[in-house]
Amino acid sequence: MKKKLLFIFLLFYSNIALSQVINPADIVGVCSDQNIISPVPTGTNYNNLRTHCSTSPLTNTLVLYYIEITSGTTFTFTVSPLSNVDYDFASWLNPNLNNLGPADRGSQNDPNQTGIYTIGLSLNEPTETCELPGAGVSGLIPGMVRYYDVQPGDAILIAVNRWSTTDSGFVISFGGNASLNCTLFDKDFEKCDTDHNGQETFNLNEIATEIRNGTASDIVDFFANETDAKNPLATNVLPVSYIAFTANNPNTIYARVKRANGVMKKVMTIKLFANKVPVIEQQNLTYELCDYDNDGKADFNLKSLENGIANGQTDLQFKYYENLIDANENKANQITNTQNYNSITKTIYIRVSINDKCPIIINLDLVVVPVAQLPITTFDYKLCETNHQGTALFNLSSQEEVIGAGQTGLSFKYYENLIEATNDSNNTITTPTAYTSDQKSIYVRVRLNGKCPITVTLNLIVNKKPKISNTKIDYEICDDNLDGIEIFDLKSYESILAQGQTDLEFRYYATLEDAQLGNTTEIDNPQSYTSKKKTVYITVTIDGNCPVIVHLNLIPGKTKMSPSETRISEICGEVTNDGLRYDLTRALPVLLQGEKAEDYQITYYHQQEDARNSRNDFKDFSNYNVNYNQTRIIYVRFENAKGCYAVSSIILDSQKRVTSDDQYMKDCEPYILPKLPIGYSYYTHPNGPRGKGIELDASSSEVFGKRTIYIYASSKTKETLVDPSKPDTDECIYETSFTVYNNDCKVPKGISPNGDGKNDFWNLTPFGVTRLTIHNRYGKEVYKYTGNYTNQWHGQSTKGEALPHGTYWYSMEALNGELEGWIQIIR
Repeated sequence: MKKKLLFIFLLFYSNIALSQVINPADIVGVCSDQNIISPVPTGTNYNNLRTHCSTSPLTNTLVLYYIEITSGTTFTFTVSPLSNVDYDFASWLNPNLNNLGPADRGSQNDPNQTGIYTIGLSLNEPTETCELPGAGVSGLIPGMVRYYDVQPGDAILIAVNRWSTTDSGFVISFGGNASLNCTLFDKDFEKCDTDHNGQETFNLNEIATEIRNGTASDIVDFFANETDAKNPLATNVLPVSYIAFTANNPNTIYARVKRANGVMKKVMTIKLFANKVPVIEQQNLTYELCDYDNDGKADFNLKSLENGIANGQTDLQFKYYENLIDANENKANQITNTQNYNSITKTIYIRVSINDKCPIIINLDLVVVPVAQLPITTFDYKLCETNHQGTALFNLSSQEEVIGAGQTGLSFKYYENLIEATNDSNNTITTPTAYTSDQKSIYVRVRLNGKCPITVTLNLIVNKKPKISNTKIDYEICDDNLDGIEIFDLKSYESILAQGQTDLEFRYYATLEDAQLGNTTEIDNPQSYTSKKKTVYITVTIDGNCPVIVHLNLIPGKTKMSPSETRISEICGEVTNDGLRYDLTRALPVLLQGEKAEDYQITYYHQQEDARNSRNDFKDFSNYNVNYNQTRIIYVRFENAKGCYAVSSIILDSQKRVTSDDQYMKDCEPYILPKLPIGYSYYTHPNGPRGKGIELDASSSEVFGKRTIYIYASSKTKETLVDPSKPDTDECIYETSFTVYNNDCKVPKGISPNGDGKNDFWNLTPFGVTRLTIHNRYGKEVYKYTGNYTNQWHGQSTKGEALPHGTYWYSMEALNGELEGWIQIIR
């Protein structure tokens, strides 16, 4: 059949051009050294493609392949029909597509005659480059011709045509040591939407440069759809700045790659990814856990941080690394136990991304925080109740040293509720130094350096306190033998102290220190405790708590007053016909010695023994009669509430009142005042010490002339008078008077103080002078004397200097009145 056709073609050969222009759009660019399964060739416009050894062209049912060499020296290919179909081929090394001449390689043999359907280039065919149509086989291998000797940059055009009318396609494969220009693949290009605006702009020129991969002559254009990209003549290329949207990922465009000669090299699918970037507010985080087991490590739940980091973002991916380089390079050695990562204090790295793209690396500082070392976490804080109300005023802060066991850097917060304490509520106890509470538990949050709280239970215990109204008591027992020692029943005071309380406990101590310390050195015989006057101490407790110390003053019995003796002056006795009537109570102020009469039971006795035994007392003590010239001793018993007593005595001396008749003397003889009984005195004027008179000494006073003398008696002496100018309320007074009559005596008119023993002194004894004043002739006072004057002046001045010879004037107060006159000093 081929031979007949060849004849026909030869007839028309002269009318057919020997060259042809190849449209690059009709060429399949090969960028793979893999087998290519070709579809069944279809009709084309090319009907004059021929080999160099034949004038018979290939049929127009053909496929054109274009290949470029990047390395190597030999190139082969093999066309293997999928069924017994007659295929021919022609190939050109470095063809001119605008003026394509005969092929330098080709085969048009008839496989029906040779039985070989495989055609192509072979390394085993040493010289044959072209096989004629028909059954002629000039080479070693039917259908195969010599390989190409190539170098980088060479291009090969292959035309495979189907001679048969039926077909099932073929497979073309490549061989030799040459490498095809297979640098063009479908590519993905990515950018990160760092400004989070949902889009990114790609520079298509930059992508074209990457597609060329150093082959600067390649022509790269970009299209929105594949159809346009496959059209070598399409011009609706995309702009250089192309916007891709995160919502459209992947943003697919198509790159048309043509060689410099216009041959289509490849149509590439370009996927542009505008990758979303996680919105991370903080890229340096600290994750602290408390080292409650004190091993320097903690179990960190790394995933617990993800919600906080995501802040509502739901499409984030998290990977955790121990090394920053590994995190940046997205290594596979990530941390796997993210929910229970046991670690010391260190930094790890979180790779946060969306679809594993555009990661944000977060530095995560894992901090194992030291915890307060508390030996125990439950404490009792005991106080005694305040005012017996079942509450106490607690200073919670005072327990911090105990709770913290001496550690520094601790802080404390106090809560009434365990839940609030656990949750670190703001509802804390605001007055920890003065917290009034009944018995209950509160909760203390203890932190070391402000971190890692430990909850401590503080049991507030309010101990009952005994109600003791009097803590200082006198316990007095009468010391009958007055030896200063008595036996005391200390326990007899327990019921007094208890006042109806039934839960009190009593302990007895000899010293206050033992009582305060609660020592074991207690008094072992409190019911028969022999002691002199001293203080013992009773601690009163309830369940051994809140001791109240009672001072029990032990007093061996006697009254505060001592036995004493006094007398009631007869001046205080009421005069009767046969004696004096006394009110014995007048002696009580003296006998009580400052004590209060109402504190004693007072009774009166005639016998001392009766007074001691409290028998035969008499009742007429306020109107008690003693006959004249008799002396009585009355015994008074003073007994206090403790039964202790003292017996004192009152002496009553009943004498008649002293009186005196008027006295009459002769010439200038003085009247000598007789001695008076105790309590009586002579005065020159009435009212005794409260009058204007002068008390006269009976042992030395002589009365001259006419003079009234007053006898004055008082139950008080001058030393015991409260106010000498006024009578005392309890003072008894008696006064009478008499007059002395005798001739007047003459006042001497001169003295001669020359030491001869005669008239050396001015003797005024008969006049009873009580005041003397002497003036010189110029009226100047030169001498003064106050008191009982007798003969003290001998012509001297008040200063004791001798006065000169001359006449002087005197004035004096005497028993007989005031006297004036002159006196002469003769020297």
